[in-house]
Amino acid sequence: MKIPMILMLFLAIECAAHEDTILVLEGSTLRGLPSMYEPAFYDQATLTLGVGSTVITFPRCTLEYFDFMGNESLLITASWYHSPELLPPYLGFGRKGHMMSAMLFNLDSLELIEDEYIGLPSVEAEKCLSGIVRRSVHDT
Repeated sequence: MKIPMILMLFLAIECAAHEDTILVLEGSTLRGLPSMYEPAFYDQATLTLGVGSTVITFPRCTLEYFDFMGNESLLITASWYHSPELLPPYLGFGRKGHMMSAMLFNLDSLELIEDEYIGLPSVEAEKCLSGIVRRSVHDT
């Protein structure tokens, strides 16, 4: 039996489909990552994100553009189970129902991979996000 080429293409795409894991913020603890990325936390009061031995602190300007305060609007997702040749394992910060403002971080290093804020001039975004402070928990 011959399978039409378009159907085979559809099945190949469907098999390769990928979906991020939604992480749960319990207090300041992030739940849902594998143990190799623990401990993981996000402290909304200090705008501090920690994954494993790396901690970053967001500058206050990120609140103006990305509005990550409040558990009800915050969406944190991650993916570590895809091919790293395409994209490194990552953690995404966004607002539920409003992915036009989001940040994507390398899960291993917390280096910014991509930021998206529709309407924000790239010069402003770069200036704001250049204020992210990265440190190792061993530095404290």
